[in-house]
Amino acid sequence: MKTTKTARRSATALQRAAARTAALGAVSGQVIAQRMVRAAVGDHGETSRMVPEKLGAATLSGFVVMQHAMRMSMRMMGFATTEAFGMARAAQAMAVAPTPAAIYGAQVDFMQAWLPRWQARSMQLGTAMIQSGSAALAPLQRVAAGNARRLGG
Repeated sequence: MKTTKTARRSATALQRAAARTAALGAVSGQVIAQRMVRAAVGDHGETSRMVPEKLGAATLSGFVVMQHAMRMSMRMMGFATTEAFGMARAAQAMAVAPTPAAIYGAQVDFMQAWLPRWQARSMQLGTAMIQSGSAALAPLQRVAAGNARRLGG
């Protein structure tokens, strides 16, 4: 159930990232064309705006990536802590097991509990990376869309 929800969330994040990438590509093409035309007719104001705008958008994008990286790092530390406690419980269960069959049973119990967590966490981290990439494009897309509106594209 939780894996299905995570898969849906991952698919949604991937769709959003693809849509944002496509929109950014389309709008960027319009802005570049408008700026080239304006520069050709002597309007160098647009040309002078390009570098500061790009630096501003790239800086915001970098901050977004940094925020997402910190969140993912905290999430991974939580995963690691949970797993360390789980391994300690499994080691304790194996240490006090009276027979080899009981040791094997403790190992099987640990693995059966661990595998679904591993699958879910892998999907969660993959989704978080997709969301991070999509969020990093947002400032770039906003600047490009604003330029397209201003330039009449």
